Amino acid sequence: MMALPSSNASETATVRMRAWDAEVGGSLLADTGTIYAAPGADLGMWDWEMPLNSNAALYGGDVKATAYFADHVAARRVEIEVIDLDNPAGYIDQARLVVGQYWEPEHNAELGSARVSVIDTSKVSRADSGDPVVDRGTLHSALAFDMTWLDPEDRARLAHILRGCGLYRPLFISIYPESEDVLTEQDCMIYGRIKAMPALTHARLGLFASQLEIEGW
Repeated sequence: MMALPSSNASETATVRMRAWDAEVGGSLLADTGTIYAAPGADLGMWDWEMPLNSNAALYGGDVKATAYFADHVAARRVEIEVIDLDNPAGYIDQARLVVGQYWEPEHNAELGSARVSVIDTSKVSRADSGDPVVDRGTLHSALAFDMTWLDPEDRARLAHILRGCGLYRPLFISIYPESEDVLTEQDCMIYGRIKAMPALTHARLGLFASQLEIEGW
């Protein structure tokens, strides 16, 4: 899989990922074809001042783009092609690139448990006159969700990820990969670090559970 966790891509940007079995030349192992990087939402033919889409870069947010191969491949080289001719900035800004194997559990996050929030570190106080005084801080996203139906194999994979990442190594999570609801998919993707190491609970016979909270970078 490939993820561009922070980008200024427009709604017409496209991405293509190809994997090869050699560092130079070689045989093609997998190809996603050309797909939309961050497609816009279909909101009907209304006379909006600007195109409405899933991209939040204009409002201080970021755009996330992903591409997946149908099967895992052991590649020596990955080529990623991003085309965005309509980008109003005149250039493509990709702050990070995530490429590698992904884990997809048998059961997704518990329905209704995904909690998306925007954390504002600004501080508001009152002057002697009573007027509010804002010490402007930064904004970052957070994503929390519950996994209550982990079978033994998925529990072992999650435990491996937790040991490998800890609190110091960032990871990329998408709760609704390749969803038709592009707005929800955008909101429920995050690149960041685990806020606090979660416990793995033996919830019921043959099933395990855990709760994760990720704070974006």
